Amino acid sequence: MIKCGSLGIKCNERDKDFNCLAAQDACPKLNEYEIEAITKIELGQKIKIDNQRKSNMMKITEKDVQAYEDVRQSGETNMFDVTTVSILSGLSKEKILIIMKDYSDLIKKYHISQT
Repeated sequence: MIKCGSLGIKCNERDKDFNCLAAQDACPKLNEYEIEAITKIELGQKIKIDNQRKSNMMKITEKDVQAYEDVRQSGETNMFDVTTVSILSGLSKEKILIIMKDYSDLIKKYHISQT
C-alpha cells in the first residue's frame, strides 16, 4: 500500500495505473463516496483539535492573561523560562503554555494592552 496525496489515501501499489491526481488529491482507484468519507473523517479530526484548543482557551481568564502580560512587560525573565514565569505570575505551567500558544488570540479577546 502507498499513501497518495495529502489526505493519506492508500492505494494498492501493484496497480500499474497507480497515479496520484493532483487536482483531486486522491487515488483514482477510489470512488467519490470513498473520497467523501475520508474527507469527512479528516474534517472531524480537525474540528476535534480546534474544539480542544477553544476549550483550553476558555480555561484562561482575563486575570490570567494580565498576570502573564505584567511579567512579560516587566522584563524580569525570559518568557520561555516557564518555571520563573510561574513564580512571578502565580500561574500554573499549564496555563502559561496555553497563553504562550494562544497569546495573540487571548490578548485580542480580553483587549489587553501590550505597551
